[in-house]
Amino acid sequence: SPSEVAIVVRGRPVSHLAERNSTGTRMDADPMTLPMSISTVNHALIEQQQALTLGDAASNVAGVQPLGVAGAFTLRGFSTGTMRNGNLSVDQNSQDLPILAIERLEIVKGPEAIIAGVTAGYGGVVNVITKVPTDTSGAQLAATIGTRGYYDLGADLNYALTDDHSVLVRLIAARS
Repeated sequence: SPSEVAIVVRGRPVSHLAERNSTGTRMDADPMTLPMSISTVNHALIEQQQALTLGDAASNVAGVQPLGVAGAFTLRGFSTGTMRNGNLSVDQNSQDLPILAIERLEIVKGPEAIIAGVTAGYGGVVNVITKVPTDTSGAQLAATIGTRGYYDLGADLNYALTDDHSVLVRLIAARS
């Protein structure tokens, strides 16, 4: 006679799916309802994979290749545009941010990126969303030491200056 065995699986759900996305439509929208391919790399994934550069963080998305210049990418073999907080950037060097300052990356693949502007590129657009002040006060210190003299030090300080949280400040400083 066959015996019954009960199997119990316990775990914590891990999801890197963005709840909201603004790059593809220029307004907050549920990414599951958008008619375009948008990939989001959130800060939790960036920390989990211990990304050191913007290129490391963007390499989480299939088809994205960082170029030699910080903030420059190709998507599916074509050049991309680079944005910071929804504003198209002409100079990719301005995207060389400390990884501690990045909240998430939103990547629109293909010609749908034309919504970002005509200089978005045939490959798509990479939108770097930086951290903003929040109601939750706190501080984060980060340090990385590697071979051949590599080091990276950073601090992220977030505080409410008033009791009613009407004035919020965030200071992010890093040195490589």
